[in-house]
Amino acid sequence: MNKTYTESFQVRATDCDFERRMRLDALFIAMQEGGEHHALSLGAGYDQMMARGLFFALARIHVSTFRAPRQNETVVHTTWPGEMNRFFCPRYHVFTLQDGTPLAAAGALWVMLDTKQRRIVSPQKVDLGFPDNSDLTAPIALPTRMPALKGEAPQVFSRAPQYSDFDVNGHVNNTKYIAWLCDALGFDALRGAYLGGGCPLQVTLYGDPDAEASYETVPAQTVDLAAEREKLVGEKVNARYDIENDRIVPSHAGVSFTLADLQSAYDAAAPGETFTVRATVERPEVTTEQLEAGLFRDELSSYTTRVGGAPGRHKNVKLTAERITGYILNAGDTMKYGPLVTPFTAENGYSPAPGYLNGKTVDMIGGGACQASSTLYAAVLYANLEIVQRVNHGYASDYIGLGLDATVASGGPEFEFRNNTLYPIKVQADFFTKDKKDYIKITLLGTKTDDHYVKIVTELISTTPYEEELVETDTLAPGEQKVEQTPYTGYVVKTYRNVYAGDGTLLSSTYEATSRYKSRNRIILVGKAADPATDPNVPAMDPTVPGSDPGVPTTDPGATMTDPGVPDVDPTQTPAIPETPQTSETVPAA
Repeated sequence: MNKTYTESFQVRATDCDFERRMRLDALFIAMQEGGEHHALSLGAGYDQMMARGLFFALARIHVSTFRAPRQNETVVHTTWPGEMNRFFCPRYHVFTLQDGTPLAAAGALWVMLDTKQRRIVSPQKVDLGFPDNSDLTAPIALPTRMPALKGEAPQVFSRAPQYSDFDVNGHVNNTKYIAWLCDALGFDALRGAYLGGGCPLQVTLYGDPDAEASYETVPAQTVDLAAEREKLVGEKVNARYDIENDRIVPSHAGVSFTLADLQSAYDAAAPGETFTVRATVERPEVTTEQLEAGLFRDELSSYTTRVGGAPGRHKNVKLTAERITGYILNAGDTMKYGPLVTPFTAENGYSPAPGYLNGKTVDMIGGGACQASSTLYAAVLYANLEIVQRVNHGYASDYIGLGLDATVASGGPEFEFRNNTLYPIKVQADFFTKDKKDYIKITLLGTKTDDHYVKIVTELISTTPYEEELVETDTLAPGEQKVEQTPYTGYVVKTYRNVYAGDGTLLSSTYEATSRYKSRNRIILVGKAADPATDPNVPAMDPTVPGSDPGVPTTDPGATMTDPGVPDVDPTQTPAIPETPQTSETVPAA
């Protein structure tokens, strides 16, 4: 049993009007014929129904045309019955060209009549053998009852039924009502209408089989070419990530063409003809499909540093990691570290920990918060992203290499970088413990479009050794010593960003920054009675040997870990040049 029925036909000249478009009444004839052919195959054709003392009559129909078929075009007609109710037998129709171009859709309500009494018979009381089509989607809404006309309408057309108007049931056929309707509208109303100019003519026909029909029309409208152009033209838009709503905003191409070109093409087209306009099209660099496939897919870089010092410092580093993790930057966006983690106050969750104030090491709220910004800075460098602003610490840090740190303070220095890729980037900050040691690891997730990688080259410009100061004090016993201030060696270093292709070819070497770190003397308090020059209890010290300098790490705290976030070349060693920077341009002066 065929749930649907499909047939094709060629539009004949006798089916067309003065503009070579298939007339609306001819379309209604095609619907009636196709429905009869399907009913016949189901055992409910005209002769089969008459043998049972029954026949079908059209009660209501709703038709929407999308484009008028033209002379000699081949039209594909598909029809099927809908779910019957107490009074009506629905039937749907769809018309397309052979390539699937939609032409028209219709939903009709038929009634079944007794041939002798001319009364409606409920289709639910007659076994018609129709298939169950409840799984098929209706292409158009079925017509509803037309509201009663209020007041008296003026007569605009009159037609007495003629011989050619009656069908086999002795009724004026529904197709004739459509022909009369078009006659009433006239040439001027129908010239360029019925989608000849691109706008639909919708017709709803109502009526009982033995009563005069009534109708309503929505006439075709003039196409507003300027408005249609505005719908199509526009700048190209790359697909982007909607952070607030966690969704991808689709891309679309940039399209540009003039209204004059559109008007010219429109005027040259025949009614109902599809036409094209020459346009400039700019494709997006990131399509919706590309972003869906690559969103946060790849690890652009990662960097790990070991967290040391007092418990409060560990707490502060963990807190800053929690406040920056998950931050997302679309293409072109910047991330400022400070606003995400400040203010450094107890009310904001921070604890006291050692920090620098006027060259002195003191306990301050939020001490250690810059370790996260420094680790982030290093990750950003290795991801080859754009640095907007960065300031190094006053003294060399013991958790990260020279030239790789970034200090941040409330109302003071700031660290900021820009996503200069075409895809969104997410910051992932993890505070973890391994082998009873704490670490912070920052990973940048995005979408890799090449096999490039980065190496940071550090060039030592100068070194300023610290000196040793002996200060006599009454607070200590004679000859007793106490280190009042730990020392730091001063350095000036330049960093370069080297970018390599996957095969190791150097693509570029650019100057990154000059970092200046101050020296700080070692201060030793000595009891007054003691003679530091001769007293054997005072150890000899060489202030020029930085090997004992606690301010410059000699080993990488993360090097013992199997962690991709720790670079192969240890950036935390005493400054050295692991490779010679190469650049075609003059390196900027410090």
